[in-house]
Amino acid sequence: MAMTTSNRLLDHYLVLEPDLECVYITPDIHRMAQNDPYPTVLYREVFAAEQEGKLRVVTGKILSPSIVWRRLRGERSIVHHHFFEVRDGASLVNVLWKTLLLTLYRMAGGTSIWTIHNAYPHQRKLMVLVGPLRRYIARIATGLHVHCREAVYIMSDILRLPTEKFFVVPHPVYPTVHI
Repeated sequence: MAMTTSNRLLDHYLVLEPDLECVYITPDIHRMAQNDPYPTVLYREVFAAEQEGKLRVVTGKILSPSIVWRRLRGERSIVHHHFFEVRDGASLVNVLWKTLLLTLYRMAGGTSIWTIHNAYPHQRKLMVLVGPLRRYIARIATGLHVHCREAVYIMSDILRLPTEKFFVVPHPVYPTVHI
């Protein structure tokens, strides 16, 4: 896969899905942005394109089967997801649900991107299950977004994937808040 060298996430989206109509982002980054400026800064140009009427952006905590249906009906979309870890029973169900929906979405021809924030989940619960699921999700993803070049090599080894599957959009710079 030939990825662009742009620092803009939207440029990578358009390489993967040139006639892009909709970006589905999970989890709910609008809710996250209330406490952390990261999503707002990372998706700045994506939201600008939405404001200009160039594409639709949908965010939510749990993916819906409607993304598969819309893709089957011809919608040119990307699912961009973050965070893939198990903390408790509910998050295990969420991970399994996300895995099923992403599999169906990809089978329907959909484009998916996973932003990998950490080499391993913070809470290494059920790693005997989560490890293989993370490798599977990475394998079926169209592209894997990391924030620095070094992460490409680290995650390539951990996920057992070629470096060409990854692309770098640096972690956004934003001012710190002193509490």
